[in-house]
Amino acid sequence: MMRSDNSELRPKHIIRIGFEGSTLFSKGYTGVPFYIKKLVEGFDASDSYNPNLFLPLKRRFKQRYLAPFTRNISKSWYLKGAPLWNFKKVKIMHFTHAPFINAKGVKKVATIHDLAFMADELKGVRIATPYFVRKRIHLLSQISQHADAIISVSQKTKEDFLKHFDYPQEKIHVVHLAPIFNSKSITETKKASERPYFLSVGGISTRKNSLNILKGFLASKASKTHMLVFAGKNGLGSDLFHSFFNGNDPGNKVKIVGYVSNEELQSLYHDASGFVFPTLYEGFGIPILEAMNHKQPILIGSLGASAEVAGGHAHIAHPFDINAITAGIDALLDYDTQKLDAAFAYAQMFSWEKTINQTGKVYNDLIQPN
Repeated sequence: MMRSDNSELRPKHIIRIGFEGSTLFSKGYTGVPFYIKKLVEGFDASDSYNPNLFLPLKRRFKQRYLAPFTRNISKSWYLKGAPLWNFKKVKIMHFTHAPFINAKGVKKVATIHDLAFMADELKGVRIATPYFVRKRIHLLSQISQHADAIISVSQKTKEDFLKHFDYPQEKIHVVHLAPIFNSKSITETKKASERPYFLSVGGISTRKNSLNILKGFLASKASKTHMLVFAGKNGLGSDLFHSFFNGNDPGNKVKIVGYVSNEELQSLYHDASGFVFPTLYEGFGIPILEAMNHKQPILIGSLGASAEVAGGHAHIAHPFDINAITAGIDALLDYDTQKLDAAFAYAQMFSWEKTINQTGKVYNDLIQPN
């Protein structure tokens, strides 16, 4: 929780919170590592909480990869299922991803991000490996059996979880995420490019619906005047995308830039003419808010939490309907400035301060139940 005069959310004593940090050993901070970073930084700036990181001992030799924000945060190294410094040093353990450890003597909070691999709408679609699915089902089963509270990043993810696991719904708290990028660059002048472009982020994969997006774009009127830029790494199913791409020679209509830094990605957002994001399934969809922050007209998919996050400020297409994707892309050409301003204002409702305050309330309610 950020420093605040809101006494309703302020506990009487400092609460020590433990964060399992297995995902923090990476050079780039997106997704779950960024989520942990924002929570730890937010609670570290509070007068009411003391965040602690619990890190797996087997990764201690990779300590140099830990981000600078961790330097002044208390750390404990643990063996799987047996921390060297007992979990009881904290009041609450927050597990934001795998693993989930059934630590004794502390309250356990788990964040669930999505259950796309279990979605009925995606049966028969390979968006994850069998190994990943087995591990994730085991993780969610452990959470359903042992977590004292669950944070879901969207209402849709909460509903998906309750559909597959037996857990008291009143113990699942919907706490939305927030954009990684702010809108500071919105006052800058867009850079002139060889051709205006639409942007698609999140990498190239089946789950991101990259192949159908490519097909939909090539069939659009927009492809005569605009480029489509794909940003991000190759993922599961990217081979099908590249096979189609190489066999159809889109020329200068499509550009694949691969992995880009945060600075490069924000520049891509800023200079784009529209945002194309009709993915198969999102547990939340941070890029939707980032595009709004850069006043882009947006196309999203109809499945998952995308529509919930967009709040009526985006064109929607079913991700399996290529004709609908084509129509949605063409709709981005005819945008209304007032609607873009309204979407921008809506996106300002999402902030990491709000996420931290609501997460802090979940902690407080566990320790000081009404």
